[in-house]
Amino acid sequence: MWGLDGVEYIYSSSQANGSLVTVRFKVGDPIEPSLVKIHHKLMTLQQELPENTLSPQVKSFSIDDVPFLVLTFTSAKLSEFELRSAIAPLARELSSTRDLSKVELLGGQKRDYPSCG
Repeated sequence: MWGLDGVEYIYSSSQANGSLVTVRFKVGDPIEPSLVKIHHKLMTLQQELPENTLSPQVKSFSIDDVPFLVLTFTSAKLSEFELRSAIAPLARELSSTRDLSKVELLGGQKRDYPSCG
């Protein structure tokens, strides 16, 4: 990504089963052409990824989309499902707070529903 015109910073975070790469363009660069550059670069690199890798997703964010608060919860006693279930009510409560545009609950194990068919 460093070779792309307009790239100012690159941040990355990886964990088991996933990675997040944030590419920050210079202020004032138009969003659409920047997204096209990222998408094109990812398509050229996709053949180098392991076979079972999901297709990368490209999303744009503005300064208004940056979280002002991130909470992380861990437990040595609760399973991933139990921890997510314990935190979900807090996420719902925060979601009902006026003037918050979005609350997102990430991680943990979601409930598996049996498939039909």
